[in-house]
Amino acid sequence: MGSTVEQMQAAWDAPLVRNFEPTKCLLCTQDLQIHQGVILRDCFHIFCDRCLIRTIKTTMLYGVQVQCPAEANGDRSCSTLLQEREIRGLLSGEDYRRYERKCLELAESETTSSVHCLVPLCKGWIEVTGFVSAFECPVCSSRNCLSCRAIHMEMTCKEYQTLNSFVAETPTCSYLGEAQSVPTIDLDQLWSASEAVLARNSFSSKCPICDEDVPINGGIVLRDCFHIFCEECLIGTIRAALEEDVKVRCPALVDDDQQRCSTLIQEREIKSLLKTDEYEMFEQRCLEVAEGSFESSVHCLTLNCKGWVVLEGNNVASFRCPICTVENCVSCKTIHEGKSCEDYQAEIKRNSDEELSESAIKQLLDTRQAVLCPNCKRLIIKNGGCDHMTCLKCRYEFYWSTLAPYRR
Repeated sequence: MGSTVEQMQAAWDAPLVRNFEPTKCLLCTQDLQIHQGVILRDCFHIFCDRCLIRTIKTTMLYGVQVQCPAEANGDRSCSTLLQEREIRGLLSGEDYRRYERKCLELAESETTSSVHCLVPLCKGWIEVTGFVSAFECPVCSSRNCLSCRAIHMEMTCKEYQTLNSFVAETPTCSYLGEAQSVPTIDLDQLWSASEAVLARNSFSSKCPICDEDVPINGGIVLRDCFHIFCEECLIGTIRAALEEDVKVRCPALVDDDQQRCSTLIQEREIKSLLKTDEYEMFEQRCLEVAEGSFESSVHCLTLNCKGWVVLEGNNVASFRCPICTVENCVSCKTIHEGKSCEDYQAEIKRNSDEELSESAIKQLLDTRQAVLCPNCKRLIIKNGGCDHMTCLKCRYEFYWSTLAPYRR
């Protein structure tokens, strides 16, 4: 009993609390095996990692207080906020640093007496209370003079102001008196464009793959990680990935170029970037992968039909194909619409073409005029064509010459 309590306490003290029993994600309803989901500490709602990460990244477009995405009662959402350690445990190193910067920016903007460090690109700031003539930046340690609104490390205020007056009177030095703006990511604009098919970059950038300049609106911003690429490199990444899988990962390197970004490119982004025929091949590949992932999947027996279903239970006698709408008999492993199983079996017995004696079958097998399907043992007679065979009974694919499984 003591060890169980200690294990539960250790799990609770971890950055993320994992589910102790199988359940479903409250957002996408995906089945979650033990330790595949995350239990939010303050409300005990359970989600898959992917749904929580997307919730955090969506919230970062307009704020930093990440609310539990569960519906508590009808249309009313759960008011619980994710803890900081939960957010840190879910995000990658790069994404969490982006989240921290967003927290600092919002905290600074909500503080009326905040003063930002004057060092270019420095993120440091302080909250000023009372009369303060200068402060040391908590980030870069530079001393900021509030009286002069400048940094003059080795000069007194009088020396700096005297020098600055000479600079201001010099026409050729007018550039020094102008504030230089630094490009920033306009997240509000990115959010407003979220309904577009492809999110375009609102500022010039460089493609991290080819290192070419990407002009404004000339690149693609991936929705789930905000990495920016030129179209050519992103299309090349998708095409290369589809040769092996249907899950296309963002090609950017994160965590100081130590590993590849784990974000998946959305289906609508893939659809918009590929040509029509390429996307049709992608859809077909997705169907094949989905079908192969279910042990109880059954393919339609209609020739060249792409339809398939997942059978629930062992007592399913037949199913209607969702693609061609033909009734498939699971018991007979064939199509005999308009006939009962008994009538069909009786017709088979009467069909002389189907009634081969054992000796005739043996002769066909010995002379390699026929083979038995390696999967269901159905007799298959080859009347021409290539070495790639597909059993009409169980849809098993193999090579005629070796009977080995067919490899795509």
